[in-house]
Amino acid sequence: MTYQKKANVFIFDVGYSWKDVIPGHSKSMLEEARQVIRKKLEDKISIGRKTDMTGLIAIGTPETDNSLASQFPGEYKNISTIEEIKQPTVKTVQKLFNIELSESKETTADALDALILAIDMIVCYCRKLKYDKHIYLMTDTRVPISWMENHEIISMLETHSISLTVVCAGSNMPYTNQNMNENEKKWIEIISRLGPPSSFCSFEKEYEFADTINKKIVRASPCFRGNIILGDPANSPDNGLYVSAHMFIRSDLISRKSGTKCYVPSYPVDAEDGKNIHPVKAETNYRTITLEELEKKFNAQNDFDPEEEQQGEDEEGLTSSDSDNQQKDTVNSKDIMKAYILGKTLVPVSKEQQDMFKVVTSPGLYVIKFIDSEKFPETYKLSKVYTVTAGSVDAKEAATVITALAKAMEETKSVAVVRFTNKPESPPKLGVLFPLVEEKVATLYFVEAPFSNDLKPIPEAIEEALKPKDNEESKNASNIAKLEIMEKLVESMSLMEVRKDKDGNPCEHVVPENIFNPNIWRVSETIRRRAIDGKATIPDLHHSIKEQITVLPEFVEKTKELGKQIKEIFNIEKVHLKVETPDDTKERHYGALREEKIKTRKEDEDHISPTDTGDIEQNQHITKKMKMDNGSAFDTKNYEVLRKDVKEVSIEDPVDDFKAMVANPDQDLVEEAFKQISDIVIHLVSTSFGDQYYKKVISCLDCMRNVAIQDFEGESFNRCLHKIKSICDLSNPASKRLDFWEMLKKTDITPLTKDETGSSNVTEAEAKKFMEEIDTTDMEPNIQTKKSYIATDDLLDLF
Repeated sequence: MTYQKKANVFIFDVGYSWKDVIPGHSKSMLEEARQVIRKKLEDKISIGRKTDMTGLIAIGTPETDNSLASQFPGEYKNISTIEEIKQPTVKTVQKLFNIELSESKETTADALDALILAIDMIVCYCRKLKYDKHIYLMTDTRVPISWMENHEIISMLETHSISLTVVCAGSNMPYTNQNMNENEKKWIEIISRLGPPSSFCSFEKEYEFADTINKKIVRASPCFRGNIILGDPANSPDNGLYVSAHMFIRSDLISRKSGTKCYVPSYPVDAEDGKNIHPVKAETNYRTITLEELEKKFNAQNDFDPEEEQQGEDEEGLTSSDSDNQQKDTVNSKDIMKAYILGKTLVPVSKEQQDMFKVVTSPGLYVIKFIDSEKFPETYKLSKVYTVTAGSVDAKEAATVITALAKAMEETKSVAVVRFTNKPESPPKLGVLFPLVEEKVATLYFVEAPFSNDLKPIPEAIEEALKPKDNEESKNASNIAKLEIMEKLVESMSLMEVRKDKDGNPCEHVVPENIFNPNIWRVSETIRRRAIDGKATIPDLHHSIKEQITVLPEFVEKTKELGKQIKEIFNIEKVHLKVETPDDTKERHYGALREEKIKTRKEDEDHISPTDTGDIEQNQHITKKMKMDNGSAFDTKNYEVLRKDVKEVSIEDPVDDFKAMVANPDQDLVEEAFKQISDIVIHLVSTSFGDQYYKKVISCLDCMRNVAIQDFEGESFNRCLHKIKSICDLSNPASKRLDFWEMLKKTDITPLTKDETGSSNVTEAEAKKFMEEIDTTDMEPNIQTKKSYIATDDLLDLF
């Protein structure tokens, strides 16, 4: 299949007027224009067609950089060729976003000059070759344009068969000028002279289309090309029939974009450092294992496959730590064959013998028999639905046969049981052909069905419960009331008229054709943004997706009274979850057992008096408590019992690990605990995708602050807070972490002052200034130098 060669040039304005924001919008016109062009470029990049070429021109730039300016000095000013005509790549999009807005009102350019430059670029590139040529111009109608050469431009576009799309901005701005109406009329006149496929549209409509999640229209491609076989035409031509048929899938699950493993020297990756990313591949080594190992693994999982398990293990390869015996047992992949387990015996089967296991089949839809449609349960439909249409061989005759067959099956209320084989020698599948007869079409549907040994019987108790009950008990007043209230609930939650359109008429809230998978959208959007900026955060959900997953206030209002009635009729009560005892074997929520142990030990220790034991140190451990982040007393002895072995703060559970290290009765790990949790906090702030780790960081800092007051570690805490502020880079308006600092300011987490702990010399005014100041050059709090005071226990070290 051949595709038409294409040559496109995008012209966009970066002049001073594009800093304006359209009423009702949140971004400047330049940001929205970039988004419009970016979406068009990304569509071309994702397809990757080598015959689709694109160029970029920016008008209103402070400098002049184009081919015509050198030929005609003094003309074509403030126009720059950003990208010559070639196949677009990610770098093309990066260049689009690297062009800055002009800061001077004087750096304006004539849009017609840019149009002439685009025509020249296309003519020079295409020469006399056959191309589909198009220019996409985005301009502000408020900027003056010289229309003296508009007729010559129309003639040039017609001569070279170049179509033109003009997108005009500025019509909805609160302030206009005399140029706007004239410019808009002239552009419409040029488009009407050129005719289709040239077009004119407003900037607002173009941005609205770009900001909408749109379906991608793809060409229908048959997933099966073959025949419907009725009877046995090979052995009995008079009693059999071949009908040429194609199968098209009606719906398919789209999968998330798959990635490949790569070697990345540093992360996050800057856009310029993309060349340092190198794909990698795994090397597989095979080695022999003992039968005992095999049996152990086989018993561990029922679906164990020796070959798959060995491949999965050995994909990592033999490391230097492997023993010499294992290296000696390494085998060549050519000597490997599949073996099946029978008892404690391995039965090898060669590849040639495995080929004999295969059933010899040929492609086709073989009709086995026709059955009554009522005898085929709906629950037996296993696969996706396929549409069966006439094939390319004797298409008219095939269409007649399929139409007649569908109508006959519809009249007799029957379906066809078929054996389907997609490729030669592929395993056959069992399926069913259903008729579809409508006013203008009559065709067949195919659905895969289970074989007899695929069916699982339903337990009798469940089957009995699923049967409809027609006895008198089901017709009593209570059940009738329950049915009526549920019917009202279903009716009240109808989506057909819950919302109103722009004209105030009732309309459907969520149209099924416009519901998109949020996970797939977010992954795709993240990949697009990371291609431009390696440090880009994961985007928030699209506003249309948010609307689909948010409960409508109208629903809440309509069902509020019904909810109360349902609660009364069905006797619904709120159940409070109860934490089970440690001896109970039922499933608990995460951390319930630990909380129960802590609670039990605290109750026991409340009855212990310091005089009950001679070990003073032990009693000190029992009574030593620290006030933690939630304001409750933190019992050191509990963490001594439950988490005595914690010597490292993990990123998964930093707060609990930190508490356990601080409470260690055998070693003084306070300083090391502060160092480790500070590193983790810095890492989480630096690598957080949006606000993904912000709450975890806040909880860590809150815990650190409370412990620092008790253990005289104000210096460590204040130093960590200063590093976080440096990462947030408050002096940079484009910093990705400004939102975190604003979130931190709303909490009570501030630098520790000398009024709070003796290990800090920071005053309250300095702490407040530290949180509010933006300039980071002279912002570090007055932190006391390490070891500026000497603990009493360390006095002996001086001698």
